[in-house]
Amino acid sequence: MINKVKTYSLVLAGILLISSSAMALTLDQAKARIRTQAQEQKMTRAEHSDAAATLQRLVNQGVPVEQAYRLVEASMTHGIRGPELARIAATIETQAMNNRGDAAGLAEKAIRNRYTFRETERIMNTFQKAVKDGVPATDCARIMTRAVERNIQTGELVRVTEQYAAEVNRAADNAARNMEQARTRTREQMMDKTGDRDRDRDHDRDRDRDRTQDQDRDRTREHQ
Repeated sequence: MINKVKTYSLVLAGILLISSSAMALTLDQAKARIRTQAQEQKMTRAEHSDAAATLQRLVNQGVPVEQAYRLVEASMTHGIRGPELARIAATIETQAMNNRGDAAGLAEKAIRNRYTFRETERIMNTFQKAVKDGVPATDCARIMTRAVERNIQTGELVRVTEQYAAEVNRAADNAARNMEQARTRTREQMMDKTGDRDRDRDHDRDRDRDRTQDQDRDRTREHQ
């Protein structure tokens, strides 16, 4: 019975793995979808070419294919094309490699929630600054995405993000200060212990010296 359960579990795991692989969007599939969408929206050849180039560019820069496609597709749907789409892509490329997926996801959400190109670019610049100031990219993207999905005005979104970044930095500064204070206390305690040992050693040395002197005086008296 146990062997049958194990066999079933292995088969099920294999099916899930194969299904997951089959569902993963490839770059060629993403390009085909972009081409179809361009035709449906009656985009010019130049607009389609720009969209396909941006998709390739994002993938080359480390953005997962699925996420890159979703960003380009949202941009095409909401009229952000050509140089504007390229500028959005540029704000993503300035992120560290492991942060680009989060950045692309945030940009896609902003566009889908009908933030304009300039608003989206401002949101991305704010994200970049917050991450540069020390806010973890995943946390920052999650908080900003939540605000975007609630259609918070861009100025308020920027203010909230900057406030959050300041709080994160204060918390980091406090943590660093507490760690330094803890190290200082440890050093002081070690110095106190060292001082105690030195005093004990000096006391033992003085005691031994006094004892030796007493013994010498006793021997001298005996000889007299």
